[in-house]
Amino acid sequence: MDYFPIFLNLKGRSCLVVGGGAHAIDKTRLLLAAGARVTVVAPRHAAEIEAWAVAERIAVIGRGFVAGDVRGRTLVIAATGRDDVDARVAEAAEAAGVPINVVDRVELSGFIMPAIVDREPVVVAISTGGAAPLLAQRLRQTIERALPDRIGHLARFAGSFRTAVKAKVPTFAARRQFWETFFDGPAARAVLAGDEPAASDRMLRLINGRENGDILNFPLPRRKTTRTGRQGEN
Repeated sequence: MDYFPIFLNLKGRSCLVVGGGAHAIDKTRLLLAAGARVTVVAPRHAAEIEAWAVAERIAVIGRGFVAGDVRGRTLVIAATGRDDVDARVAEAAEAAGVPINVVDRVELSGFIMPAIVDREPVVVAISTGGAAPLLAQRLRQTIERALPDRIGHLARFAGSFRTAVKAKVPTFAARRQFWETFFDGPAARAVLAGDEPAASDRMLRLINGRENGDILNFPLPRRKTTRTGRQGEN
């Protein structure tokens, strides 16, 4: 594994994009979707970048890059398309200890941007380590077609019941069994079909051990025996 896969929380974090063209637009759009505070630095900017600036969604600095621009950033993306400028950005970011991605220059990048399938909160990232970007894009298209349209709804639905399940099903092994039962069962299918009221009813029955009229045999933790022979709670 040439690259360590990781998902960063960029909400409210300061990120820098150097460049004002099509690649800068693409990377800025991704950073905004992740909730980052984006600053774009370039002498000239495309209309979409200007529109984001007017709407106060991003900050724009209308000049060339200087090394100090990387200070205080969570990450930096160089997207100028000019080898000399992108190399300077990479050098400054590396010196400052800030993660850097240079578009189409994997040898200058400390991290790479994967092809992404976004079904929030389900996100699938595909990478070939920069060896075959087109292959990563084709894999993304295959996964897009394979995933149910409402897979993100299913994840949010399950997340809304996590506290209730943890309270009712006390051990990790039992909770794993519970969630396997849920994702393979009618409640999950109802969510994917768009019938969340029916899914909620099924889920409550499952949590309370009444789904299909059966009591689910989730193992309970063993109770400790005290010296007096009474059992104490874990």
